[in-house]
Amino acid sequence: MPEVICSKDNKKIKDVVKLINFSKYRTKKGLFVIDGLRICLDAVKSNVDICEFIYTSKSRVKNEDAFKEISILANSQYEVSEDIMKYLSSTVNPQGFICVCKMLDNNINIDKINNRGKFIGLENVQDPSNVGAIIRTAEALGIDGIIASLDCCDIYNPKVIRTSMGAIFRIPILYCNDMILEIEKMKRLNFNVYASVPNCRALSIKDISFNNSSFVLIGNEGNGLSIEVIKSSHHKINIPMFGKADSLSASMAAGIIMWEMVNSK
Repeated sequence: MPEVICSKDNKKIKDVVKLINFSKYRTKKGLFVIDGLRICLDAVKSNVDICEFIYTSKSRVKNEDAFKEISILANSQYEVSEDIMKYLSSTVNPQGFICVCKMLDNNINIDKINNRGKFIGLENVQDPSNVGAIIRTAEALGIDGIIASLDCCDIYNPKVIRTSMGAIFRIPILYCNDMILEIEKMKRLNFNVYASVPNCRALSIKDISFNNSSFVLIGNEGNGLSIEVIKSSHHKINIPMFGKADSLSASMAAGIIMWEMVNSK
């Protein structure tokens, strides 16, 4: 029988709140939280290790088939009140399903990459909505993986997970201590390395034939890529713009670049 929890002061509820709110605590525990019916089912389909399944009586009855599918794989189950679900959920109208999952084993091992593939690099991209959207677009377009600097937003941030729509379960992602070192590794594997910059004097992405060994870097929302990363890249590239706006959001720029990468001839 599942444990029934009716108090916000319950130790389990306090632990889940810490996992939701604190990146360091998630890393320490090796766990993260997902919230919502669809994302929980995506986790099941993607063979994510579900440690704890938290739900309300109302959601269990309303979504009986989904409940059975998730509960079979969950190590522990907890039924909570509607008030506690609202307390835990980051959505206005909670769907009544939350899972605590083990962190994913989908890291990229650059040393084992062959010299083919199309990868995106993220340096200091801070907005969780941008990171989530980039992950979602990358997975949808068939990008082979994402390499992110440690100062990027944590992929287990609830907003990243929600915006990615489950794509974090399916695309390889590597967080690296030293982006310059990773760039040098990609160069040794004969990858062409491109730095995306807001500079009209850079090469237009429309004039580039992205081959099957391409690594494109996207920078911080306000400051762009660091000078060191730009200097370490083979080429500086730019998205041509014809309106009065002088820049695009990181996720929009990444989406346009990735489209060109996979459709390049």
